[in-house]
Amino acid sequence: MNNFSTIEFLNRPPSWLVRIGTYLALFIISFILLLSVIIDYPETITSEVTVTTDIPYVPIKSKYDGKVISIDVNDGQFINSGKSIFSVEYKNELIKIDDVLKQGDFIQSIKAPLPCKVVFNKKINVGELISKNENIFYCLPIKNDFIAKMYVSLNSLNKLKLNQEVRIELDSYPSNEYGILIGKIKSISPFPVNEKYEVLISVPQDLKTSNGQKIKYRLDLIGTGNIVVKDKNFLEHTFGKII
Repeated sequence: MNNFSTIEFLNRPPSWLVRIGTYLALFIISFILLLSVIIDYPETITSEVTVTTDIPYVPIKSKYDGKVISIDVNDGQFINSGKSIFSVEYKNELIKIDDVLKQGDFIQSIKAPLPCKVVFNKKINVGELISKNENIFYCLPIKNDFIAKMYVSLNSLNKLKLNQEVRIELDSYPSNEYGILIGKIKSISPFPVNEKYEVLISVPQDLKTSNGQKIKYRLDLIGTGNIVVKDKNFLEHTFGKII
């Protein structure tokens, strides 16, 4: 008798159970559709990006092999033109002074060529030996703007427009911790360089990320840029491919 009742229940489930199952299925389908509309799935063009300055920085280097005998500035310090950055002692060098060649020991003060912010290329100490033409410091012009540069192919060029959003992830600042920089396309070069077109991107001048953190600028920050050419949700992305 019990087996018969079980078989009958399975063959003909109660109407209330059918209704609950139907409502549950409709709820799940509706929830999935809602998520597919809400979830952002933009169409992007991705390429390597470099965050740099509008006016090129000036490398500060020694003309000869020598020994650092003084460091006269701090990393990140703003200085005027002519301010001594560091001094170097040259041992038994042949140096041209006032159009006259002289050989011996000399001390030279390396000065700022323009008003700038000094950036150390590496940690350096007094007494350290340095090589000829080694980039030790950089001068960043004070009146300067941060920009980002990308290069895209001809196939991607027709999708680009001024003021399109660009999402920048920096290699040395992981996006899951620091967030991303949000920029906009400032200009698009009409001429190719090595079959690529330069795209200039304006970025926040305080280099503040989407997480509210400020990035400490180092020369030529490298990362990945994603140009948002069209905002799509997951539903449009999926069915757009099918259609």
